[in-house]
Formats: sequence, C-alpha cells, structure tokens
Amino acid sequence: MYSKKSLEKFKIFIGYKNKVCTNLCISTDGFSNEIRIGSISALEENMTELFYNYNREKHLGMMERMSMYQLSEKQFAHFIGKVRMYQHLDKSAQKSVFPIKLNDSQINNVVKDYYNCPNFSRNKDGSINLWKLYNLFTGANKSTYIDSFLDRSVNAFQFTDQLRKSLDDGRSNWFLS
Repeated sequence: MYSKKSLEKFKIFIGYKNKVCTNLCISTDGFSNEIRIGSISALEENMTELFYNYNREKHLGMMERMSMYQLSEKQFAHFIGKVRMYQHLDKSAQKSVFPIKLNDSQINNVVKDYYNCPNFSRNKDGSINLWKLYNLFTGANKSTYIDSFLDRSVNAFQFTDQLRKSLDDGRSNWFLS
C-alpha cells in the first residue's frame, strides 16, 4: 500500500486452477469487483470474507451442468446475431435484457473459434454445448485490458448460466428467441 491517506481499490477473485485450460473460469461468488480499503488489515478481512463465502462445490456444479446443454448450429447462428444486435439496442431495451460485455471483435473471435478452436469448437453436427461456448467467451476475453478483464470474465459466466437456465426451464431468453 502506498503511504497516501486515501482509500486504495483492489479486485480479488478465487476459483479453480485449471491444468487443461487457462481461460480463468471465475464465478460470481468468487469475485469482488471493488474493495476499497485504508489498511492491510482491512484488505485481509475482505479477502477472508470472500474466501469464506466462496462455494467451490456450487461453482464446480454450475460448470459441470454447462456441458449438459446444447445449442444447435441454427440456434448458435441466431444467438450470435442477437449478441451483435444487443450493442445497438437503445438503453431502455438493453435494461430488459441480460447484458453481455464482450465487444464485437471478441464476438468475432468466438465465431472464428466456434469453427477452428482445437479444444472448444463445435461438434461434427454443428452443435455446441454451453461449456464449450463459455470457454470460447473466456478465450475471447483474453484480449481485454486488465482493468475490465475480471468483470467480463464474470459476465461470461453469468451470461452462460442465464442461457443454461433458459434452456433448462424453457424461460424466454431474448438471445435465443
């Protein structure tokens, strides 16, 4: 910490260390976007609280369930079109839709890797499960500047989980309908 008298800002996350994929799969209960502290002990308290509240079984279970849900090639194409449209909706319409924080060039990378990624590309029939889609999102997020990397990574997790919930219970989802 600097010797300034103002509060300093930290971002902290906890998750699994992946030995196969290093896309940083961060869940929402393992991330603290903004901790403002004035002392090392306050930082320690905030970190302890975050680590104590992190539910690794829930995080792992959510990631495992992603592989059980598929988008057909047609659904994926429709979904990508809606993702591109989202950026151009007026602000009031955007508020009624779950936000996606990836930009157009990152979405281009998702589409490119849908076809070409050696680990997370589509299946032979063109379908893709949500685990692979999530990893395409986190892979595309690697080009993000450090100041918004964690925010976009958490958003990718939440966004993919929203898709899973919609597929699971038949709830309407703007990106899929």
